[in-house]
Amino acid sequence: MIDPLHLAIAITPLGGYLLLLGVLRILPRPRVVSGVQDTVWVGIAISGLVVAGPFELFMPEAAALRFHGFVWLLLLGLYAMLVTLLALLMRPRVIIYNISADALRPVLSEVVGRLDRDARWAGQGVILPTLGVQLSIESDLALRTAQLVAAGSQQSYAGWRQLEQAFRESLRTVPGARGGHALLLILSGLALLVLACSAVLFNREQTAEAWQAFLRQ
Repeated sequence: MIDPLHLAIAITPLGGYLLLLGVLRILPRPRVVSGVQDTVWVGIAISGLVVAGPFELFMPEAAALRFHGFVWLLLLGLYAMLVTLLALLMRPRVIIYNISADALRPVLSEVVGRLDRDARWAGQGVILPTLGVQLSIESDLALRTAQLVAAGSQQSYAGWRQLEQAFRESLRTVPGARGGHALLLILSGLALLVLACSAVLFNREQTAEAWQAFLRQ
């Protein structure tokens, strides 16, 4: 059975992530997030599970005996570098929370026309040759979320940053489509955070012992 310390470590970041998603979905305006930000958020959300699971299970004991608790700084630094590398290697994306597909299309048409007069549409995709951007539109009606996803390997990251900034400016006056299971996400996040706090507060002696073992002292 998992001890209260490892339970708290595992579920606290995940609870915070679910709470953040819930809050984003009740904002009055659409929220634009880059693909890098989204990947980093997911990396942070599962970091507790990684620490309490694989890192604890495959802990290099020689390094733990030498560095004691500081070995966790090394492992977390390695994890942060892996998440950063993954975020940079993934295809460029722009995620828009709190927007319906019907509301997204005219905004995208306005932004595309303003940024690149040579833009060409093909179904749910658009090519902006001047910016060096090719993208397709993906939307989730239930979650009130849309994504602009890179189509093809030849992409300009500067063009994607310009597109993302233009979207932020254009969506400031667009009302958000709230919902997307916001209440469920908020309640789930709060439940995990309350469970983590309760596990630690009501099992202090066991938590203290687990903390000493966690730091390899």
